[in-house]
Amino acid sequence: RVFPAIDISLSSTRREELLLDDKTLRAVVVMRRMFSTLADQRGLEAMEALLQHMSKTSNNMEFLATLNKSIL
Repeated sequence: RVFPAIDISLSSTRREELLLDDKTLRAVVVMRRMFSTLADQRGLEAMEALLQHMSKTSNNMEFLATLNKSIL
């Protein structure tokens, strides 16, 4: 549960390019597309794979870098 309750769709930004550098933004877009495709095919397995991959890294930049390497 999140308290206080927030409306995720209203609280997000549509201008991520202002928050992230180009390299990070590209990595985030690739990650979203990959997990969207996986979730459509195997929802729970995709989430478990994401959590497992995240547990092997110590920060967001390392996660995105290793994720991009595993795709290529």
